[in-house]
Amino acid sequence: MPVAVLTLELRIEHARSLKDRRQVVRSLKEQLAHGFNISIAELDGAVTWQSATLGIAAISASRDYLAGQMQTLEAAALRMTGELGAEIADAWWEYLESESAAESDSLPAAPSSAGQPPEQSPEEPQDSAIGQPQPPAGS
Repeated sequence: MPVAVLTLELRIEHARSLKDRRQVVRSLKEQLAHGFNISIAELDGAVTWQSATLGIAAISASRDYLAGQMQTLEAAALRMTGELGAEIADAWWEYLESESAAESDSLPAAPSSAGQPPEQSPEEPQDSAIGQPQPPAGS
């Protein structure tokens, strides 16, 4: 299943403090998250007061849908940053779809219990690459 990631590099010229920067970043994140079904996070950890990098991720069964969503997101972010007194210095997006994802479609899903790793008994070592029980050694 394809995942699209949009990276936005922001320039916040009017920011004179970390508080000014945080206000712009937080507001942009909230507006984008409210308007779109996405995940969004700050990627650079407040390196300077006048710049920020945001990562936005979306998942869908359709690459065409994701392409349209990324273009719409970029246009919305451009409009919103202008309203917040900032600008987008750079923006790019890409698909994240590994070759192993296609291979894993043919593997059986490992059971999970609410995000907890499966318990492993000493008699049944797990092959970490596949997650299937192996026969005990010496059999």
